[in-house]
Amino acid sequence: MTLFGRKLLSQIAYTLDGSRAGGYTQIATCGLSVKGNDYTLIPVSVRAGEISAGIDGGDWYAPADAFPPHPVP
Repeated sequence: MTLFGRKLLSQIAYTLDGSRAGGYTQIATCGLSVKGNDYTLIPVSVRAGEISAGIDGGDWYAPADAFPPHPVP
């Protein structure tokens, strides 16, 4: 998706073997509190040649079906 010349992406990282995924989610923005349970991915706006700072895909605790499967088997 493109909005005002910027691509909107979701921040997901996969381990090399594809067995785990971590994402930039709502719960990651609140410090991964045990009281949180919102694993919704947050869209990230990026533009070629620019840095999108403050993005931390640190939610490695989401349920297995919370993120799309690894795109490359």
